[in-house]
Formats: sequence, structure tokens, C-alpha cells
Amino acid sequence: MFGYRMNSQPEDAVRLARIFQSLIDVVEEQSNEEALVYTMEEASKKLRVSLPNFREHYLKKPDFPQLWSGKKCVIPRKALGEWLNDPERWKQSPDESYDSYDF
Repeated sequence: MFGYRMNSQPEDAVRLARIFQSLIDVVEEQSNEEALVYTMEEASKKLRVSLPNFREHYLKKPDFPQLWSGKKCVIPRKALGEWLNDPERWKQSPDESYDSYDF
């Protein structure tokens, strides 16, 4: 099948497991792209920050797009994109410097 003959070698099993995991990751990523909202975990992955960092530095911003239902928070995908692409967000006032940011 598919022109690949599997030997009983452990390396082949590992190789196939990696291929299947890659396929699963691609399918999950495509399904997440179609979602209307992201969970906090999904949004933090999209922004490439840790979940604690996301909670501390993004969710606490008053203009960050978020919807709460009880203890559950979701982030609208379209609003997140608009928030990130807002040019005013990235302007730095003359009296600000990067020294004032806590990296």
C-alpha cells in the first residue's frame, strides 16, 4: 500500500508514528483555522506565548477581545486578528522606551 513496505524494525514503527502524528497535527490545525473562536489555549498557541504569559499580559488588557461565559473564556478569531493588526497598537510614544518593558 502506497509503495512502502514496512519491516518489523522499530525504526519503521517510529517513522510511521511520526508521519501519522504530522497528519493529525495538520488536520487539527485546519479545523482550528475554521473555528469562530479560540480557547485560551488555542489563542496562546497562535500568539506563540505560554498560557500563563497569555493570561498575564493579554487577558488583562482592557481592549483585548474576549468573551466570558462564567469561568470559560473564548477569543473571537476575527476580533483577535483585527486587534493584532491595529496600527495604533504598535505605535510607540516618544517618551516610551523598551527599557520600561518587562521582558
